[in-house]
Amino acid sequence: MKVLSFDHCDMTKEDMRWFIVGAHEAGAAETDIMAMTNLSKHTVRYAIDTYKRTGQPFYERQRQQHKCKQ
Repeated sequence: MKVLSFDHCDMTKEDMRWFIVGAHEAGAAETDIMAMTNLSKHTVRYAIDTYKRTGQPFYERQRQQHKCKQ
């Protein structure tokens, strides 16, 4: 199978993580995704594992509630 790579300079980190998940869901192996994106195995696996746990390929930062002094 020939793996195509692309320039992902115009993609946000969030877009790239969704791309990783989409490629994985379509049946691409982690090594193929690594070759397509030029990302490390750790980064690819992190996005996939996080998606499996949370339904999103990234953790959303919780906004801290600032308590007003009254």
